[in-house]
Amino acid sequence: MKDNKVLLSTLWVFVTFNYLYCDLIGLMDSSLLTQYLTGNVEGLVIDEAFLLYAGILMEIPIAMILLSRLLKERVNAWFNVVAGFIKTIVMMFTLFIGNTTQYYLFFSLIEISTTLYIIFIGVKWLRSMRSFEVNS
Repeated sequence: MKDNKVLLSTLWVFVTFNYLYCDLIGLMDSSLLTQYLTGNVEGLVIDEAFLLYAGILMEIPIAMILLSRLLKERVNAWFNVVAGFIKTIVMMFTLFIGNTTQYYLFFSLIEISTTLYIIFIGVKWLRSMRSFEVNS
């Protein structure tokens, strides 16, 4: 069970770095940078509320790095499934906002694949716990 904790925590570190680096590259994209400076990117208003919501969405994988190591097995598995589902849906949704650049699509595929794998591990972990309870 401890291996799942380490693996899930490591996957959250990996996906968080991908989220952050993709955002960093976006700031190097001159067409997007000029839009960021006006506070309107691809028709999306970048205001205080947007930044708060973006911060909350980024806190999910950041918190999961720690929670994956600290939470008890059953709660841990459920948190990983739910957090993975939220981040997968959000990333899929963002692919339909504005023009999708090649670098954004590249990182999105990695991020979505990783969060789907996190969900897979969490579900598999839950099933193994259920199987263990039935056999005990």
